[in-house]
Amino acid sequence: MKDEKYLKQLGKMARPVPGSSLANDPEAPLPFEGAPEFTKKNDALEEIFGRMITPEIYSPMIEALERGTSVMEISQVVLFEGFRQGKWNPDMFLSLLEPTAYMTLALGERAGVADIKIDYEVSDDIEDAQELSEVEQALQKARGKIQSTVPKGVLPGVIEDQIDQVDVPESLLAKPQVDPVGEEVLDPVVEESLLAEGVA
Repeated sequence: MKDEKYLKQLGKMARPVPGSSLANDPEAPLPFEGAPEFTKKNDALEEIFGRMITPEIYSPMIEALERGTSVMEISQVVLFEGFRQGKWNPDMFLSLLEPTAYMTLALGERAGVADIKIDYEVSDDIEDAQELSEVEQALQKARGKIQSTVPKGVLPGVIEDQIDQVDVPESLLAKPQVDPVGEEVLDPVVEESLLAEGVA
C-alpha cells in the first residue's frame, strides 16, 4: 500500500527520463560533460578566490554570512556552479570543499562578520550513513573537518596573502549615522535650483 502511494507520487514528479542524457547532441555537449577546465587544485583555488573577491560575488556573500547563511552552504553553491560550468569534475569538487570553506570563512572574518555560522543543520532523517550516497558521505566527512578558525597551511600562501589585502567595501562595515532622537540620518539630497543656471 505504501509502495503504491510512493510510486504514484514519484510518477507525478517532473524528472528527466533515465538515459535521456545519452540522446543529447554529441556535437554540443553540456559544459560538465567534457574535460574539466582545471585539473590542478591550486589553479582551481586561485580561480575560486578570484571570483569570490569580485564585487558582484563578494558583497552578496558577506551579506549572506551576516544573515546566518553557513560557510558550507556558500562553499557548496560556489563549487557546484563551477562544476556546472565545466571548471572541475566531481572529485575535484570534493577536494576543493574544505579550502573553499576556509576562504569563505577568512573573507567573512576580514569583513568583520560576527558569529559566522560554519555548518548547516542536517536533518535527523538522513544522518544514517547507510542511507547516504557516496557524495553525501564525502560532503559530511568534509563538513566534520571544518574548524571555526582558518588553520595555517590549508590555503596556498598566495591566497592567504591576498586575503589580507582584500579591500572591504565601506558599506559593509559602516554603521548608519543616527541623530540624537535615534532616527537614521540620511545624506542630504542636494537639488540644483533652476534659478541658479542664470538668465540668457
